[in-house]
Amino acid sequence: MDVLTYLQGQGRHSIDVLLAIYTLTQQTKKEGNTELGWKEINQWIQKNLNTTLSDSTYRARRQELEALGLVELSPIDKLRSTVKLTPKGAKYATVVIEFLEKIKKTSEDEK
Repeated sequence: MDVLTYLQGQGRHSIDVLLAIYTLTQQTKKEGNTELGWKEINQWIQKNLNTTLSDSTYRARRQELEALGLVELSPIDKLRSTVKLTPKGAKYATVVIEFLEKIKKTSEDEK
């Protein structure tokens, strides 16, 4: 599967997880920490997108993002891993954010 197919909806919540990781990485980069855990990502999604992800959905999206080269995983134990955005992941996240901003602006211009 290629990145475009994936982001177009092959994995439900794929963009949510990518945007959460990107945004949190930008915030924590200042503190010198670029590895994120499930708890931080889930809290961001709940706060900013008003939705929740099950643990299994998050793990599936995380593994798919890793397979596409958008994140790297660092195992904590048998089940848990932290995620780190790759340069490729940051590029794709930036494109998605710019696209969403253009959609929002176009929608506002039509009002």
